[in-house]
Amino acid sequence: MDESFSNNFEPVAEYATAAVKRRSGLMPLYYFHGPGEDDGGEDLPDDTAARLTAFDMFGQIIREDVTPVFLRMEVVDETGRSVVKLAFSAEK
Repeated sequence: MDESFSNNFEPVAEYATAAVKRRSGLMPLYYFHGPGEDDGGEDLPDDTAARLTAFDMFGQIIREDVTPVFLRMEVVDETGRSVVKLAFSAEK
């Protein structure tokens, strides 16, 4: 296998510094901190897609949980930059 080809698949470390090198053809990695958190992150095309995904996830959690609750979620990109923060509170 061509060595330059295999280097395109090196893993991206969570919360890398601003010096993260963009790899050709790969989408940015976003991390969703809060309910339903997944430590692996998600490849999404841009900040807008990350926000829309967060709104959808948050809405689904709210629709499925009818108990009084306070929820928070933050989405950060692979450099640790905050993309969106969401909060929801429901009482009886």
